[in-house]
Amino acid sequence: MNASPRIQRAIACTAGLIFASIVTVGCAQPAPAENADQLVPDEVAFNAGYGGHVDVFGVSASWKYKPLIAALDRPGLDTRLVAQLAYWYGRERPTPNPSVWGVALLPMLRWTAHGVASLRPYIEGGLGINILSSTRINNDRVFSTAFQFEEQGGIGVTFGPMNRYALAVYIQHVSNGNIKRPNDGLTHGGLLFRAALR
Repeated sequence: MNASPRIQRAIACTAGLIFASIVTVGCAQPAPAENADQLVPDEVAFNAGYGGHVDVFGVSASWKYKPLIAALDRPGLDTRLVAQLAYWYGRERPTPNPSVWGVALLPMLRWTAHGVASLRPYIEGGLGINILSSTRINNDRVFSTAFQFEEQGGIGVTFGPMNRYALAVYIQHVSNGNIKRPNDGLTHGGLLFRAALR
C-alpha cells in the first residue's frame, strides 16, 4: 500500500533535515579548544524581528565544529551548532493566543570574507528543528504541531577587536512541512547582534 502524501512529505522533510545535519555537523568533530571547557559556547547572540503580525525576540548560543568533509574544511568557511530560545508576541488583540515560546537546534554553515579589514562581510544559512510551546498565535495562525522545521539565512558584517562582534539581517521560516494541516507557519525578518566569547 502506498504511503499517504502527508507521510511522504514528512519523510522528505526529515530526509532533508538529516542530510543538512550530516553536511554541516553530523560528520563533524569538535574543534580543538586548548584549556577551554567544550560546553562553553563560542558565541552568543540576540535577535529581534517581525513578521505575520508577530514580534520575535530571541537569544542563542553557538558552538563551532571542524568538519570532516574536506570540501567544507577551508579558510573562511565554518560550521556551527546553534541553540536558540525565542519568544513570539502576537500583535492581534483581542486574542486567546497572545504568545508562543520556541526552542530550536540548528546546524549552520557560515562563509566569512578573507582579510584583516575591520569590517568583514559574511553569509550564513541553516536548517534545523524547532519545538513550540503552543500550536496557535493571534486569532488565526495555526501551526497544528509543536514539532516544526526551521530554516534561517542571514547576511552581515563582523567588526571590533579581532572581529569578535557581528551585526546581521536575517530571515527565518518555521513550519511543520505539511506533516499536519493547517500549516500556517511563520516567516519573519529581523536584526541579529552576535559576540564571540572565545
